[in-house]
Amino acid sequence: MKKGKMELTTMCCVFKKETHEMLFIERKHNWLGLAFPGGHLEPGESITDCIKREIKEETNLTIQKIVFKGIANFYNTNTEERLIVFNYFADDFDGDCFNESNEGNLFWLKSSEVQHIKLADGMEYRVPLFLQEGISEYYVEWSPEKGYTKVNKIDL
Repeated sequence: MKKGKMELTTMCCVFKKETHEMLFIERKHNWLGLAFPGGHLEPGESITDCIKREIKEETNLTIQKIVFKGIANFYNTNTEERLIVFNYFADDFDGDCFNESNEGNLFWLKSSEVQHIKLADGMEYRVPLFLQEGISEYYVEWSPEKGYTKVNKIDL
């Protein structure tokens, strides 16, 4: 990203109510590690259409109902770049999930197991945003040299 540039993306916690499992993707490009599926907003696309498209492309699932779960706002203190992630939760979906996609391998994990696995950098801060009520934003400042220097959880 260019200095001061802003990038908009989406992410969704796809949740199986019956088994209390969440769908993770082990990303093999950009931002390596375990995270929820999602991706970049395309020109002329609404944010809601973006998350529905990204989930379909990465997982083969069609999400029926989505719940907006807040924003993750990442600010690079060196370059002044900002990444805004619109976060969603879906427990109503159709289709057979891929085992892998172009983005990485997909698998379901019980919510009780998540605290015991290594997630993509920064996901450990964000999982509560998807699962708890009342969190509206995470504001994070970071730099490549220092890592995360500020993490603020902003409640409604």
